[in-house]
Amino acid sequence: LDKHITCDPREFSLEWEELPIGINFACQTEKTPIMRDFHDHFESHCFAIVASGVIEENTMKLYIVAQERQERRRCFVEISFIPSINSLNIVLKAHDRGLVPMF
Repeated sequence: LDKHITCDPREFSLEWEELPIGINFACQTEKTPIMRDFHDHFESHCFAIVASGVIEENTMKLYIVAQERQERRRCFVEISFIPSINSLNIVLKAHDRGLVPMF
């Protein structure tokens, strides 16, 4: 993945609206991560953090993007986490659905 990827929130939103859902994954977690844990994990795997914060009754949201080095195809991810019930939801969208397993 391209570690020099950049994407601003407006660009992310425009791309997000156009792409079909590739994966929608939900699960319960044993631990409650802090936002810094999310940032550290994804940045160490060459994902760029587009936006993050806490919204609606303490739901943590994280918007990230990754990009291939050579062809520059992108993967967009929305992560929602509700700490009170340790509920994690991940939605992934990509320009090429064949890329989804790679990300």
